[in-house]
Amino acid sequence: MTSISLIRQLEALFRQQLQAATELKQILADENDALIKREHAQVRRITRLKEEKSAAIESLGNELRELLTTAGLSLSQQSLDDIVVSAPPETADHLTQLRQKLGTALQSCQDQNLVNGQIIAVNRQSTETALAILRGQFSAGNLTYGAAGQPISEQTRKQISKA
Repeated sequence: MTSISLIRQLEALFRQQLQAATELKQILADENDALIKREHAQVRRITRLKEEKSAAIESLGNELRELLTTAGLSLSQQSLDDIVVSAPPETADHLTQLRQKLGTALQSCQDQNLVNGQIIAVNRQSTETALAILRGQFSAGNLTYGAAGQPISEQTRKQISKA
């Protein structure tokens, strides 16, 4: 039988993690909006918030690991399942719901972060392409055309600007 104290501490940590994950989800949504609008100052501010919230979630994870280690358990799905099974029925249901909500929130954060990363990658590629055009660095496989629509050969390419 798992102690009531351990169950309460576990429940409190799950709640804190869920709150932090929900806040991170909103930060990621704000980051997405700022990336789409190309609001660079806003993106930098949001990046700091995202790093702080991610560190907070990691810290809570470390607290959870320490709590379980102190109780002689490991941070594994099986250990958490064992605690839930040994808890009183109402508490067990509540812990199960918290874990499910936490898992969903963290997955949502991961998905949004992936989308944001893809936006950053596309923006970076666009910037690199624009810089290459300005430098006159075209790949050999790409055809380029002059103002009159005629193909331009490698020998006649000129830089658009000097840096």
